[in-house]
Amino acid sequence: MAKPKVIVPMVTPLRGGSVDKNAASWLASRLSESGVDGVFVPGTTGEWYLLDPHERAEAFFAVASSAIAGLRLVAGVSGYRPEESYRLAEEAAGHGAHAVMAVPPIYFRPSTDFLREFYGEIKRRAGGLPTYIYIFPERMGYTLAVEQVESLVEAGVVDGIKATVTDAAYIAGLAAVKERNPEFEVLAGGLEMLVHTSLSGGDGVVDAYSNVAPKLAVELAESLEKGSVERVAGLQGRVLKLSRILGKRSLPAVLKAVLHVLGAPITGEVRKPLKPLTQPEANATANALCTSYRDYLLPGLEC
Repeated sequence: MAKPKVIVPMVTPLRGGSVDKNAASWLASRLSESGVDGVFVPGTTGEWYLLDPHERAEAFFAVASSAIAGLRLVAGVSGYRPEESYRLAEEAAGHGAHAVMAVPPIYFRPSTDFLREFYGEIKRRAGGLPTYIYIFPERMGYTLAVEQVESLVEAGVVDGIKATVTDAAYIAGLAAVKERNPEFEVLAGGLEMLVHTSLSGGDGVVDAYSNVAPKLAVELAESLEKGSVERVAGLQGRVLKLSRILGKRSLPAVLKAVLHVLGAPITGEVRKPLKPLTQPEANATANALCTSYRDYLLPGLEC
């Protein structure tokens, strides 16, 4: 098995209500040191839905301007209107993106014909960069059938998908699409699903937990590559425990709070309606990570 890719959907650091470019650059640099393959900016973890289009671009530019060698830059170009996504894709391509990713239009379920037009225009405006579908049914209000995804692949308008789902059969269906279209990439939308996705024939994971504990995902990916069954099983248990520690509140707020408590130059600020953690909540979560995940933490954090 090839080593699964680990892509991190970065939090978007905020300070005084604005995007903190220096903090974003710091985080991207530390993630690169940890051995992850790339970053995704901004996605759900990066609060794209609470940033205006200029701020979404600003968050990506802050990371891209750091020019971190070897770190793949996936630009989040999701928008509330198609034209937002088109403009963001064009801007990202002009600022060093290696790929672009977008959720399909939310609220109303689009037709397959429109999806073909939508992703085709994103890819065109991004200058032909690899273009990924991002599905998150819980947030979108609908999902895409595997057959719809395959039609977009066959039309040449998408090159991969990030699927934030826990439906094993759906992941298997996407893997079957990949069997027929080997260049198509299938990425799990959470670390809990990396093992299943990889064993099904997928390519990796977009893992939010890696904002604070990236070495866990990296070690799990390496163990899958080596076929170390016992090690994979043990690490999967750690992943599930980590999800219980971090999953008690909205993930952007939890991740930022932990980063702040453990010494990162990142505030706990999130955009409303998300709520920042209280200091006792932040301290308790950070202590739990230090107790069980010290060896997996982001470089630069101190327990």
